[in-house]
Amino acid sequence: MAVAKKVSVPNLRRGVAILEYLATNQRSATITELSERLGYPAASVLRIAKELTELGYLARDRATKRFRLTNKFLLLGQLQ
Repeated sequence: MAVAKKVSVPNLRRGVAILEYLATNQRSATITELSERLGYPAASVLRIAKELTELGYLARDRATKRFRLTNKFLLLGQLQ
């Protein structure tokens, strides 16, 4: 029997880490804060945060440049 090869998707892991961080540690955070706390490059965090914003999972305050979770996650748990 062949051994299954582990497949890794780094950006998916990073995206989930951003979401979990905001859900458990912070109400909001800047790209710099996320990058420093999670240990990911700021450019990567920015790209992922922008995509999560476009998908509606994050919102960004234009004045403070802080990202926060939206209520879209609540809907995921209620879809049945």
